[in-house]
Amino acid sequence: MKLAASYVGSLALKNLRNGKTGTVKHVFTNTIYIEKDRELLVLTRKSPRAPINIGLRELPASLKAWVNVGDVLRRMDDKLFLGDVEIDLSRAYVYELSFPSFSGEPRLASLEDYITNAAFMLSLLYETSPSPIPLPETREFKLFIQNVIAPLLRGNTQAIHDWNNYTPLLGLGGGFTPSGDDFLAGFLTTINMLTEHKITIDRDKLLRHTSWASALLLDYAQRGFVDETLANLLLSIHNGDGEGLITHVLALARRGHSSGIDASLGVLIATAALSRRDYLVERVLRQIT
Repeated sequence: MKLAASYVGSLALKNLRNGKTGTVKHVFTNTIYIEKDRELLVLTRKSPRAPINIGLRELPASLKAWVNVGDVLRRMDDKLFLGDVEIDLSRAYVYELSFPSFSGEPRLASLEDYITNAAFMLSLLYETSPSPIPLPETREFKLFIQNVIAPLLRGNTQAIHDWNNYTPLLGLGGGFTPSGDDFLAGFLTTINMLTEHKITIDRDKLLRHTSWASALLLDYAQRGFVDETLANLLLSIHNGDGEGLITHVLALARRGHSSGIDASLGVLIATAALSRRDYLVERVLRQIT
């Protein structure tokens, strides 16, 4: 099977060296997860683009038909070899996430109604989610609101820097990436990218509390290496663009079974808390619970 890459993410490119490049850890219909030197490479034909991804142009059948767990990825010049697949890199461009360095607080005063409306949309999506217990109904989520969000609303930022407050959510829920991890990815990325606070949970700690792939995806997200949908959502929030916020929340929420919904919730909870308005957080919580 011969395929061609449309783009190579900037982080993926750093790991693509001649010779052995990685080993397949997970194979799905449209996406392959590869481990290389404790880093993650993702081969996918799905959008959106991301720094860790290699985008595939065409794919006539499921990747499961051609690639197996344990297969070794090798690079020779402008070609990748994986199982029975050969991937041409010669026409691929390098995708570098263009995310501005923000200064000052985001413009949240004009976003209150949009944030509330987005939370209501998420509540409808949670109702149709296959998760047996949606994240907002869990004890761990309610403790997070009590131990992290409530102090943050009072101007106490110490709680958001205590990694022990995040531990109960790590690995919480089913699926390839647990709901708690997806929520934290949205929450931490929002805090880290839109404020002067930098909250980074050590990767080894993440690996002890959740699955390999989910731990790495969360680690990349907290350091700002996110896909373009999440980046556009944060840009809309910073710019006070309510219509953009709704558009990108809905786009993000469509990802996976509930991954995008949980990540979107993390963004909205963080944004509401950053507003320092108790009633806005209450309105969001009322909608989703």
